[in-house]
Amino acid sequence: MSTIYVTTQGAVIKKVEKRFIIEFEGETIASFPDFKVENILVYGNIQITTQAIRHALNNGINIVFMNSAGKFTGKISPLESKNIYLRISQFENFRNTSQCLKLAKEPISAKIHNAVVMLQRFVKNVDEELQYKEELKRINKLVETATTVDELRGIEGEASAVYFKEIKRIITPEIKFKGRSYYPAEDPFNSVLNFLYGLLSHEILSILESKGFDPYLGFFHSVEYGRISLVYDMIEPFRPVIADSIAVKVFRKKEISQEDDFEPSPEYCYLIKDSAKRVLISNYEEKMESPLEATNGKMKPRQIAIDNVNSLARFLQNGEPFQAFRIIK
Repeated sequence: MSTIYVTTQGAVIKKVEKRFIIEFEGETIASFPDFKVENILVYGNIQITTQAIRHALNNGINIVFMNSAGKFTGKISPLESKNIYLRISQFENFRNTSQCLKLAKEPISAKIHNAVVMLQRFVKNVDEELQYKEELKRINKLVETATTVDELRGIEGEASAVYFKEIKRIITPEIKFKGRSYYPAEDPFNSVLNFLYGLLSHEILSILESKGFDPYLGFFHSVEYGRISLVYDMIEPFRPVIADSIAVKVFRKKEISQEDDFEPSPEYCYLIKDSAKRVLISNYEEKMESPLEATNGKMKPRQIAIDNVNSLARFLQNGEPFQAFRIIK
């Protein structure tokens, strides 16, 4: 195990000798030896003692805080990588308009490519025709000719609209999906997407920080106070392959029920119950550990994510081509 996911509301995370203990209402519900832990993800109303925090930091373990809907809110982590030269290159390329545009194009082109491949898989499972394949391919060609990042954002927005229109059409009618909405999610399907995107964000954030990147300085997503823009850049190619495919699967196979696994919330509209979060986390871990065919070979998505970050670092420091993750049909 490398990540502990704590979803039980009201639980307390403690350190006992060389173990992390999860307690609920005075009873131990889980226990983990520290040498097996790399990250602790905390969802919602959960406490963690000072002793547990200190022990985590001393052992190089990140503590990541997510809200009840699965959105990243902050983290406690050991000292950042000392690779200041990489961060200098990152800032220099951000200031270089042509370089910034080049870096923004690659993950978006890969995302649209991956979206087409995954849609083909989704419709194959229900014996339907993919209606918008050629439209998405046409839009993807526009990525290469975009002359500004703002223009590129418009192209990506058009592709996303077409993609989610197709998702809405092909998933079974009983799945109530109104189209993509963010926070708050307007339906259970969007709530699941948001939760899974949060897991991806944590994954990529940890890799970027370990390498020495500044996660707040992206090339495609605009720079805003407190926004981990580079993280959102780097997860783009993984959204269709990891998060969206899990969301389609758990609803189609009725691993999650729209009626039983969500509760209304004035803040989030649809709040995922803890039992359903565990189903999503289990599916996520299985997906991230299952090798898949990509352009750079067959490997686990976690290794692909590391390779993508390393590729970005080589581009910034050595001028080598930056290659984002593309799945093979």
